[in-house]
Formats: sequence, structure tokens, C-alpha cells
Amino acid sequence: MLTVFNLFATETYSQFTKITLKLEDVKISDALKEIENLSELFFLYSPKLIDVERKVNIDAENEPIKDILSNIFDQCCPR
Repeated sequence: MLTVFNLFATETYSQFTKITLKLEDVKISDALKEIENLSELFFLYSPKLIDVERKVNIDAENEPIKDILSNIFDQCCPR
């Protein structure tokens, strides 16, 4: 028996949750942990695909989590 699962990335309520976060010169892994602590989100990632040791700065006041994540990954991995 073959079962196929389709996973779709959709924007959810949690991504629109607004948080305040001010961090300077922190590893991406630590920034993601802090977002987890302030929200209902949980992040899974491969250190082989994302340099989570890279340092970023975050100065977000009452901003949607999706915008904060965009800012983090624009700093580490410009498109």
C-alpha cells in the first residue's frame, strides 16, 4: 500500500502574530529559539541548509513574525 502525503506551506494565524524582539549580534539559531519562546511556533531546520551560526540583528517592535523571519533570512541569505 502506498500512501502519499502532500504538504503545503500556507500562511497561518501564528505567522501574523505580532511580537517585539530586539537582539544584537545573535546566532540565527538563538533568534529562532527566542521567537519560539514568544510565540506558538516551533522551527525545524537543517544546519546543512541554513548557516544557523551566522549572526544577525533584530529590532522589531510589534511586527508580524513573518516579517521578522524575512528580515533574519535577508541578512544571512540574500536572494
